[in-house]
Amino acid sequence: MERNYTLIAVITGAAFLFLWILPYLVLGEDAHITLHDNLDSEIIFNQLGAKYFFDLSGTIPEFINLDARALNTFSTFQLLLYAFLPPFQAYILNECIVRLAAYAGMYLLLSLICTRHFREERPPSGNPWMLVTLAVSVLFAWLPFYSVYGLTVAGMPMLAWAFYNVFLHGCGRDPKTVSSRKLKFCFLCIAFFGFGSALILSGWFILLILSGLCAYFLCKQQFRKKQIYFYLAAALLLAVYAACNLKLIMLMLSGYQSHREIWETLETKNFSGMILWFFAVFGIGRPHAGGHYTFIVLICAAAFFYGWFKDKKNKIWQWLSWVVLLNVIIAAANALLAATIVGKIIIASGLGRFRAARLFFMMPFTWYTAGALALAFIWEKIAGNGNAARLKLARAVTICVCALAFVLVSAIPWPHSHVAGLTNYAVMLGAAAGGPSWREFYDVNLFKTIDDAIGRDKTTYRTGSIGLPPAIAIYNGFYTVDAFSQNYSLEYWRTFRGVIAGELARNPAMDANFYWGNQCYLFASEIYEHRSWNLGMYNKNSTAVITTLDYDIQALRNVLGCEYIFSAVPILTPPAELEYVDYFEGAYLGIYLYKVII
Repeated sequence: MERNYTLIAVITGAAFLFLWILPYLVLGEDAHITLHDNLDSEIIFNQLGAKYFFDLSGTIPEFINLDARALNTFSTFQLLLYAFLPPFQAYILNECIVRLAAYAGMYLLLSLICTRHFREERPPSGNPWMLVTLAVSVLFAWLPFYSVYGLTVAGMPMLAWAFYNVFLHGCGRDPKTVSSRKLKFCFLCIAFFGFGSALILSGWFILLILSGLCAYFLCKQQFRKKQIYFYLAAALLLAVYAACNLKLIMLMLSGYQSHREIWETLETKNFSGMILWFFAVFGIGRPHAGGHYTFIVLICAAAFFYGWFKDKKNKIWQWLSWVVLLNVIIAAANALLAATIVGKIIIASGLGRFRAARLFFMMPFTWYTAGALALAFIWEKIAGNGNAARLKLARAVTICVCALAFVLVSAIPWPHSHVAGLTNYAVMLGAAAGGPSWREFYDVNLFKTIDDAIGRDKTTYRTGSIGLPPAIAIYNGFYTVDAFSQNYSLEYWRTFRGVIAGELARNPAMDANFYWGNQCYLFASEIYEHRSWNLGMYNKNSTAVITTLDYDIQALRNVLGCEYIFSAVPILTPPAELEYVDYFEGAYLGIYLYKVII
């Protein structure tokens, strides 16, 4: 029977992966990818991270002369893919690996929970775990988490499974279940997670949790000596993170002044804001982490309250209660870390560069684990004494609930994205996606035409972009004075701010956004859109125009070295130092080329 379950799991995983990858195989670069923190930044970070992987002291000339150690990359594993494959193929292969890890990790974890804690009961209502485990594993792997963050979210079930097995091995229970061979595989999974996830997003609080567990074991006589492998596993994860983040550690020790040092407050919230933030994290989720668990929360709530009033002694319900409580604690801690007073303490302590309110990266994992427990509990209550009719009803309800959850996850895009789980299937059938594809966004042919028109070696001049992300120019080999960067120098921030100060003065919201600083963009107040799904990017059909542009062109040219500007909209009355060259039209973008003539 166990072999049959394993075979079914493998077939299900293969079918899921095929369904996920099919549109990308059919559409190629005509597939649609999320713009926010993907096409506009992380793809470029991975390309440059692979190119300058061994550079520990130089700069990245095509990327605002950034210190090579300051380039953020969230998955060292991805850099290997980008080093040997073209960007699109590297992105898609990473998608496959990340989602396969998500599916396999959740399946292994839920199977382990079932085997260790529930299977021995053999309830008359039948065993719901095979169906529930497969369904929830697919749902979790289908979540729209940003795969550019590697295993940061997707790999958490795999990491939990590995550490749980290491713990069981130390306890000496069921040696056949946790053999030496399985223990070695668990250590490989732990190393892979560290190699493929982000320390600054989820790794830091995972290490804190593991440190707490190690301290607890050391304080308990029955665990102190038995959990030596657990200590070694935690140390392994720490060591892998240290190796993968060597550049960041070197940068921090060098006295580097980041633009983040100008933050006098973080993105903090008052009391009412904290309450709203708590419910947003608890019940909705964040786009970076692939949220989409509101429906799962409702299922868990229904199961929780039914059990509270009807069956508190049920073992599955008790597990569900603990996981729901854990989610409450995570959301409350995340809200507290976002509080204004806590933000001021963080700033005063010198840790202003670090955003601690990122515990929400754990929530998809914990909620979908709770969802599996809730579905198993609901199955038991519906199936009752296990007669055939009620078992069929239990299966039907489980399948319907999971199917509805799948539709909701697949059909609803996040506010920062025009892409949902089934978007590329709709494109395959001829529907319009409402935004640019990979090919349309980067438009290599368009920028090759512009490059030919300029007729100079790209390394000999710098460009800037208005109305479109600078990542497009960087992807096409241009050297830019503007970029999206989470950690560039404070000196560069001040210089760049001086260049666009006139425009910033026209729009307080734009000024506040630049004060945050990660978008080191040539902002124009007349076309500024804050946090729109298209990142303030204008296509060739846009009617937007810039009437006047208040830049310090002298500083733009003489200090930053910018000689050409790519604008997605026309500048009706450009400064005297800007000369209109020509208009170039692509599949999605239209570029007005201006030359700085100082």
